Amino acid sequence: MQLLRTAMAFLLASTLSACAAGSEDVILAASPDAVARAATTPGPQCTREQAAILNEAHTTARNRIRDGIRFLQRDPESPQVRRWFGDAPAKMMLEVLTNTLSRMERRDSYTMHCNDMKTCGRGQMGYMRPGLNIVGVCPPFFRAGINGQDSRFGILVHEFSHLGGRTSDYVYQPRAALLLAKSDWLRAASNADNYEYFIETLPR
Repeated sequence: MQLLRTAMAFLLASTLSACAAGSEDVILAASPDAVARAATTPGPQCTREQAAILNEAHTTARNRIRDGIRFLQRDPESPQVRRWFGDAPAKMMLEVLTNTLSRMERRDSYTMHCNDMKTCGRGQMGYMRPGLNIVGVCPPFFRAGINGQDSRFGILVHEFSHLGGRTSDYVYQPRAALLLAKSDWLRAASNADNYEYFIETLPR
């Protein structure tokens, strides 16, 4: 019995460590009940279920960013690129995405928090605290879909673009991001939501 308790304690500690570092080592299927619990369990420490959901989104975000980098390299003048970044030179977006991916893969360079209600505002999906190298997700992150607009992986693309790509929040939501691409490509190429929606709407 003691051996079983020790093994369970080790498994839980390993999972929480994976959450803190953004590891891809622990991937568990998230049932609707698990998602509901993850959305309502306060943090900031991530539970095992929260860590599993985070990890799945983290892995997907990294894979989709790689797809975005390849897309930009292959077809920098495509309508998809111009839609979200206007006349911005592709090298600007490549730099942001490359740095974002690199930071995500340096798992010892940041800590992930879940449902820190002192930081999560009403309706807030996630946040980044640069001085502390903390990326946090809030209850709407866990309720988000695995694909589509403001998906779980898209939310992580947004937040990590702040941390790795030094993006800003000039505007939010697709309509405003599209208008920004037409009116001010320099800001569009530095706006976190433009990267999130570019990655979420990549042809598949």
